[in-house]
Amino acid sequence: MKMGVDIVEIDLHKTKDGQLIVMHDSRLDRTTNGKGEIAETSLEDIRNLFLKNGANMLTREKVPTLEEVLHFIKGKRIMLNLDKSWNFLDEVKEMTDKTGTTEQIILKGNKSAQELKKKWGINLIRWSICRWSGRKITAFTSVIKCWIRSSM
Repeated sequence: MKMGVDIVEIDLHKTKDGQLIVMHDSRLDRTTNGKGEIAETSLEDIRNLFLKNGANMLTREKVPTLEEVLHFIKGKRIMLNLDKSWNFLDEVKEMTDKTGTTEQIILKGNKSAQELKKKWGINLIRWSICRWSGRKITAFTSVIKCWIRSSM
């Protein structure tokens, strides 16, 4: 954020006890002083770990939860692109509603904007959803069309 970026992409994983944490890898080995799969490790155990920097040196930084990150960005001029979050959509929506950060979230996944609006009644002005085909974004148009219709 100090660099002036508008969007930050973060990856989510679920711990053994069902907590969403921010971590790129599904394992702890490469980016922390821990070992093993995140899905097999409790949040309490992960809280005792330290993150490594780009030179593989331990830092004083800890692994944040999604909720901690949402509280940190609330009201700031930044958006979060939540990658690897599609399987946790219900929890993500509940958490963004709780923290008041829904308008700061971008999701990508394999469902159309219409499907999500029907299932969750999501206000598409507040949720930016795109579909992926391989590595290319193929449809922002349904979201943009909904946004334009809702704005008129």
